[in-house]
Amino acid sequence: MHNELTSQQRQLDLKAQVQADINKYLVKYNDVKIGQRKLAQNADIHLKTIQRLCRQENTPGHITILKLYKVLTGESNTSRLLPLLPKAVKESVLKSGIDLPETDIDYSAVIKNEILKNDVFCEIYFLIDTAPVTRDLIMFKFGEHGIHILEKMFDLNAVKYLNDGTIGLGTSRLQLDTEVIKTAGLRLSQKYSKPQNCEVTGENFIGLYVDSLPEEAYQKWLEIDKEAFIKKAEIAKQFRSDKNGKRVFTYMTTDTFKKSEL
Repeated sequence: MHNELTSQQRQLDLKAQVQADINKYLVKYNDVKIGQRKLAQNADIHLKTIQRLCRQENTPGHITILKLYKVLTGESNTSRLLPLLPKAVKESVLKSGIDLPETDIDYSAVIKNEILKNDVFCEIYFLIDTAPVTRDLIMFKFGEHGIHILEKMFDLNAVKYLNDGTIGLGTSRLQLDTEVIKTAGLRLSQKYSKPQNCEVTGENFIGLYVDSLPEEAYQKWLEIDKEAFIKKAEIAKQFRSDKNGKRVFTYMTTDTFKKSEL
């Protein structure tokens, strides 16, 4: 019970701190609504999310926090940003248990746009993210169109040649946010999820469960999903093998039967 209260208090502290910091930022605008729109635009966060944070209606996740405070502080380098974060905000980011974005990487809005609109660009990017590839593999899987997309990726510094002649991710990268996660997750699932393989164990996993839950039970579902995802990521970091590993993906989502208001 004590831990539950402590967790609730941390959320309240975080909401209050984020609200206060956004309000400080909005002071320079004569019209608060214009300021909120500008902040949403610059931080690449939905306007309604900003508005809800201003009313302390939502608890921001670590991705939202990093996007938001890069604008609020004017510091885009994650390693330099962390010390600038207020205590409640910094604790929330570190407590997420998820790796923070690399600090020496240029995160590109252009690459994000390509991922969102171009299926082949999206697939090639995440294929290379699993392990370096050869030009021949791209030709085999995607043909001349794939090679054309690959050349575009070189132009954007999204990929580069490694010392052994294979192709790895470049100096400009994709920063995962919820829009990218959903888009890429659905595309990869649509193309590569194999229902027939579920007939034997050890090949893959597909699950679907629907029900009507009280809020407390729904929050437990979300917590289980987060814990499971973090454990998967920890296993991947421990056992990653570019040469002998399988190229794999996992996509997780739990949500309500209610359309987005955004």
